[in-house]
Amino acid sequence: MHIPCNMMKFIMLSLIFVSLISLSQAQILEGLKDAVLNAEGVFSDIFKSLDSVSKHLKFTKEFWKDTVDEDCKYMCPDGSRPKKNKYHTPRSNGCGVPGMEIDLTALSLHDMTKCCDQHDICYGTCNNDKDECDLAFKKCLYKFCDNSKGKLPEDFVTGCKTAAKALYSGTTLLGCKFYRSAQQEACYCHSRKIPGDEF
Repeated sequence: MHIPCNMMKFIMLSLIFVSLISLSQAQILEGLKDAVLNAEGVFSDIFKSLDSVSKHLKFTKEFWKDTVDEDCKYMCPDGSRPKKNKYHTPRSNGCGVPGMEIDLTALSLHDMTKCCDQHDICYGTCNNDKDECDLAFKKCLYKFCDNSKGKLPEDFVTGCKTAAKALYSGTTLLGCKFYRSAQQEACYCHSRKIPGDEF
């Protein structure tokens, strides 16, 4: 059987064209797949960032709400008094709040850290009153400064009292959120179940 030359050219061109289209479709599909994967990565990063921003905004909202709340108490959602979480041990992070610790060694006031530790332990003990914790903190700080009189230069004592006022003011103005968070860890409510909670 003899195939005319024109027909042979047509068949060859058709095969080449189909091969090119198949190759092009494969490349297009591969390119689309890469674009989708890249877009997924970019959108994933955007959503992670939005989630982070959302968490920071929620924290800020709760922080300011707690800051303006005159009566900083920790109660169970149903209004009952929380019970001590026997699995919790109060702990301290030194002076300052998580993420904003204050290094008093630079000011030669490192002994004040003992007052900060006691204050953190007080906040982290179930059903302790915030105002009582803050007052005990203030007394500890001022006692430290008063005990330095006559032993250390007067400018040290003045700096000590300035630091004491700043630390105490920070807890009275901004401490409610941290107090409630510490109480939430230290206590449990009947509605808040803890695995194996035979308290």
